Parts: sequence; C-alpha cells; structure tokens
Amino acid sequence: MASTRALHSSSRSLVYFKGRGLRSVPPVWSLDIRTIQQPAAGICFGSSAPRSISDLYGIAYIRRLDVVNRGFSGFNTTQGLKILPNILPDPSQTRVRFMAILFGSNDACFASCPNGQLVPLEQYKKNLVSLVNHPALQAHGTRVILVTPPPVEERRLEHRVKS
Repeated sequence: MASTRALHSSSRSLVYFKGRGLRSVPPVWSLDIRTIQQPAAGICFGSSAPRSISDLYGIAYIRRLDVVNRGFSGFNTTQGLKILPNILPDPSQTRVRFMAILFGSNDACFASCPNGQLVPLEQYKKNLVSLVNHPALQAHGTRVILVTPPPVEERRLEHRVKS
C-alpha cells in the first residue's frame, strides 16, 4: 500500500492510501514487532533444482505467499531428512501452506561416483515417505507437492560416461 502523505498526531497517524482514503494507524514506534504475524509461506525444498520451481511459484503466489527457495546443491534425500526440521519455521510464527519437494537427481547417481551420493532405490522410497510424513510438516498442516527429477536420456548418458 503506497502512502502519499501522512498527518501526525501525538498517538496516532492518519495515512492516505491510494484508493482507500485516510486511515488511522498507530505510530511505528508503538508496534511490538514480536506480535506481527508473518505471512504464510511456501517452501521449495530439495537439491539445487528447486530454484526454478521457486521462481514459478513466487510469480504464481505474488502478494499472497512468501515463496522460499531451500535448494541445497548436491544434497540427497538422506541429507534432506537431517536438515528438514532446521528449515521450517515455528508454527506459531508462520504457516507453511505448501512444500514442493524435489529430490532424486543426486540420489540416482552412479555407484562408481566418488561423492557417495547414491541412495539405493528402496532407501530412496523410504526417505521420501519420511519427508512427506515428517512431524515438522504435520505441525503446519502443509500440502506436499512431490516433483520428479527431469528425465534422463540414457543413450546420451552412456556415451558421455564412456568418453
């Protein structure tokens, strides 16, 4: 809301809002910042890929939700389970309306890769179920959106690995 002018009195301010006229508001110094409710949020969580998704959701929910990117480069589902409680705000501070979870690209790397990111398929499934049913998400009543990793063209991948 853009104000064009403010008329001050000792305890309240009259602020003119375009299209809404004059409104009485308390002075800024009297606001207790701890009582201000944060807007609802959406979180895009996963490896480094959620960045583009958070941009899309940010545009779709502009002025309605704060969409936060929590993509961690190189992370797999096992690591994601460990950090999930640390990225969620306290339910009394704000409500997480949705969480888009995108893991899988790093989980599916080759067993021969020296980075140790490979997660066996059965463990990957268990990790996803644990992420979706995590108590920290349940406390918010969050809607979970599972996003699949992009497809892999195996013929090109085999050629790249051999060369």
